[in-house]
Amino acid sequence: MSVRDGVLRQNVDPDTGGRSAELLHSYLEGSQLSRHEVVSSFLRVSLCEEHLRKCSWQQAGFNIFFYMFAASQIPFAISQMGWTWGAILFTLIVSCSWWSGYVLTECCVRREMYTWYDLGFDAFGWWGGAMVATLQTSGLVLTGIVQVQGAGSLWQQAFPDVPICSWQWILVNGAPYLFFMQIPSFGGASILKLATFLTVILTVWRVILFITLLVTLGPYKYVCYDGQTFSTVLSGASNMMFTFGVKNVLPEMTREMADPKDMHKAWTAANIVGMPTYALLGFWGVWAFGIFTQNAAFALQFKPDAAVLAYNIAAATTGYLPLIYGQICIFLKVELGYGVLPTDWWTVSNPDTNRFPRVPPVIFRLLLRTCIVLAYIFVAEALIGVGLGYFAALVGAVSISAFFFLPSVGALFEVFREQCILYETRPI
Repeated sequence: MSVRDGVLRQNVDPDTGGRSAELLHSYLEGSQLSRHEVVSSFLRVSLCEEHLRKCSWQQAGFNIFFYMFAASQIPFAISQMGWTWGAILFTLIVSCSWWSGYVLTECCVRREMYTWYDLGFDAFGWWGGAMVATLQTSGLVLTGIVQVQGAGSLWQQAFPDVPICSWQWILVNGAPYLFFMQIPSFGGASILKLATFLTVILTVWRVILFITLLVTLGPYKYVCYDGQTFSTVLSGASNMMFTFGVKNVLPEMTREMADPKDMHKAWTAANIVGMPTYALLGFWGVWAFGIFTQNAAFALQFKPDAAVLAYNIAAATTGYLPLIYGQICIFLKVELGYGVLPTDWWTVSNPDTNRFPRVPPVIFRLLLRTCIVLAYIFVAEALIGVGLGYFAALVGAVSISAFFFLPSVGALFEVFREQCILYETRPI
């Protein structure tokens, strides 16, 4: 029973025979039935959540931080907006991001719903749930394709003297990308802990390297800070909002928490570390390079000496964890829909609900995820000369913008609806 149903049933006795009570009773039963039927027909069933809840708040904090930590893009975004608008919008976006993440976590915990579709359906009905799920899935799929395509340039930066073209680097990138894609879920699997350890080292290295280079090399000799237009300000704001895209998988992350309420602790810890780092590297980078700040990678601002090349090699070969959180969400939509639990490896613990009980879950995940990665590579190779990144950025910005504001809108709508139901069903 959800919190809302429990509260309403305490205030209303369906056996009184009143018309309002009958309507409420049918509403509650009807919503539960239709939700069960629709969710069961979707490949997103919340299957046996007790099997998923293995994630500590510390691991969740790392997951959130790594997903949203893209400080190399913050200087570019601020430079596109200028000092004044950059400072104003940075403050507003950071504040809105933290608040919407807090509200979203509270909605998940109080409503006991841990997917965007469930939250959208509960607040806005079937169409609302379907729209939110479509935005989430399309944004994550396009982002995955663009990440695969962009990996070619990252490998070229790491090995500039190797005579391999970008399309060939995309193929090379497929092997380590697929390896990291075998992380079952957001919980505490050993492979996730290993990837977290590698990413912590890489992130600390990255921050120290950037700060050291900024201190030792200083700013460009000629720096320009002007020239922004309405379109560049809008583009910079969209780019910055895209950086805070972790909320598009935050409900699914909360679903795997050992105690879902601890997601508040993880969210706060990640923001306490991430936001000051954003501000430091963001405004420092704008001061040093002005409007000439690179968008693709902040390391491109510096000469490819031994230190920069060593970091680029490490990033190309081990820095996959921040890229795969969204893809894990896509995989879980399918795997949980077929009853394949991320906590199972060679044996099936739920033969009655697993549609492929004779297939070891690790083999099922390998085959499924390999097919999806191959599809990403095919599309990325086919559209390598097309500005796919711009289209994905547009879709991503729209979806991320929705996930910025939907938690607050949904929470307000839910409060309004509860008040209306309680008003209609109060004793006369």
